Amino acid sequence: MIFDRETAEFVYRHPEGTIVNLGAGLDTRFFRIDNGKIRWFDIDLPEMIDLRRQFVTESQRLSFIASSVLEFQWMDELPKDSAFLFVAEGLFIYFDESEVRSLILSLSDNFPGAEILLDATSPMLLEAEWPGIDQKVTPFKWGVSSLKEMERWDPRIRLDQQWYFQDFLDEGCNLFANLFGLMLRPDWKIGRLTI
Repeated sequence: MIFDRETAEFVYRHPEGTIVNLGAGLDTRFFRIDNGKIRWFDIDLPEMIDLRRQFVTESQRLSFIASSVLEFQWMDELPKDSAFLFVAEGLFIYFDESEVRSLILSLSDNFPGAEILLDATSPMLLEAEWPGIDQKVTPFKWGVSSLKEMERWDPRIRLDQQWYFQDFLDEGCNLFANLFGLMLRPDWKIGRLTI
């Protein structure tokens, strides 16, 4: 809900802007947010893009890029004359801090003034046991107590807003989350940064 709302708000401010979905998977946000004018790029590993093509068709305004987001050549495929929003949902937790920092700084170098929406957990939850997730196969690597910490990486990075997942859950979801220890207010967060 938060990612959809904030992406839609970016589209409202920049109706002909460009949105880049990092580690897109099978995300369908383009179809919920599209205003008929925006450009949208879904970036993911080649095998994921192959799977994505079985369900979603590219168009003039919806393009796929088969690449690791950590191999920065994909940035050359993007237009340069646009307002940019980069979306990293459920992605950065799998990178270590140096990889996240390197990507953010490269985005800032290539797309100054762009915005990025991202989510993160706190460092204390990186070692937690999660149902259905084998940390030996796919370990969690990066977390921050507050996304404000990212401002120390470079003076161009500014945290514009930070939300906590729990603030948007109804009473029943909060009870369920607390029973299973899934979401403690300071741990799961979403932020919008200007880079």
